[in-house]
Amino acid sequence: MTALVLAVTLLLQPVAHVTARPALDEYVVAEYGAHVLSKITRNGDRVVVYRFEEGTWPRNVAVDHAGNYIITELLADVLSKVTPAGHRSVIYQFPGGTIPDGVAIDHEGNYVVTESGVNLLSRINASGSRTVVYRFSGWTWAAGVVVDSEGDYMVAESGADVLSKITPDGERIVLYRFAGGTWPLGVAIDRAGNYIVTEYSAHLLSKVSPAGVRTVVHRFVAGTWPAGVAIDSAGNYVVAELLVNVLSKITPAGDRTVMYNFAAGTSPAGVAVAPSHETNAAVGLRTAAERFYALMPYLALVGFVVTAIAVYVIRSGRRS
Repeated sequence: MTALVLAVTLLLQPVAHVTARPALDEYVVAEYGAHVLSKITRNGDRVVVYRFEEGTWPRNVAVDHAGNYIITELLADVLSKVTPAGHRSVIYQFPGGTIPDGVAIDHEGNYVVTESGVNLLSRINASGSRTVVYRFSGWTWAAGVVVDSEGDYMVAESGADVLSKITPDGERIVLYRFAGGTWPLGVAIDRAGNYIVTEYSAHLLSKVSPAGVRTVVHRFVAGTWPAGVAIDSAGNYVVAELLVNVLSKITPAGDRTVMYNFAAGTSPAGVAVAPSHETNAAVGLRTAAERFYALMPYLALVGFVVTAIAVYVIRSGRRS
C-alpha cells in the first residue's frame, strides 16, 4: 500500500521533482577550416547546418532574436544569416579587405561587427544600413564583441591586448590591459556581468570583473589556441579550441570537459549557444516518458504487492 501511495504521489509531482533534465542548449559552431556552420545537439551529435563555399572562412556566429544564426564570413567580407533550416542570405557585403570578425546582436536587434582589416566597429540594422560606431587607432585587430546589459559593446582588441567598452555613441573606455602578446580573442558575459575572455596566445580562459579585476579561470595545454566563447544556460563557459579541434565546457570553478571532438583541420573558431528547437509536443512526450521511467521501480513494487495479496486470497479460499 505504501508503494502505491508513493507511485501516485510521484506521478502527480511536477517533472522537475521527478528528474532533472539536461538543459535544452544547442551549440552553433563556425568551423573555420571546414567552411561549415554546424550544430552540436544536447546529445552530442553534430549536424551540418550550412556548407559555405571554399575560401569563405566563417569566423564568428551569434544568434538573433528570431533564432537565426548570424555569421561573419572573414575572407568573403560578408555578414550573412543562416536559418536553422539551412537557408543563407547576405545581410551586408563589405568592401574587399574589411575582414569582418566578431559579431553580436544589440538590444534593438542590430548587428554589431568588428571590422578587423580596417580597424572599425560598425553597426548594421535589419535593413542593411551600416553605421561606423568607432575607429580604432593603430593595429588594434578588434576581434570578439558582445553587448552588455547597458547596451554597450565590449570588444576584445587582440592586437592591442586590450578589453575595451565602446558606447553606442562611440566613446571608448579601456577596461583591462593584458600583458603584451596575450591576444584576447573571444569575449562573453556571464550571469554576474563578468567578462569571460579567451586569451588566444596565452592559452588561457580568464574572467574580468566590471571593476577591471582579472582572474584566470582555466589554463589550457599549450597549442590549444582557445578562440570563441559563449555562456550556456547553466552558466558554464563553452569554448571553441581552434587548433586542437575541440568544443569544450569550462565550469566557473575551472573544470574542463570535452563536448565534441571535430575532425582534424576543422578549426572551430566561433561558438554561440542557442535553445533547442524541440517542439512542445516532443517536450510533452519526453516528459511523459520521464515520469513513466521514474515510476517503474514503484510500479514494480506495487505489482509485487498485488500479486502477493492475490496469492494469499486464493490460498485462503482453498483452505476454507
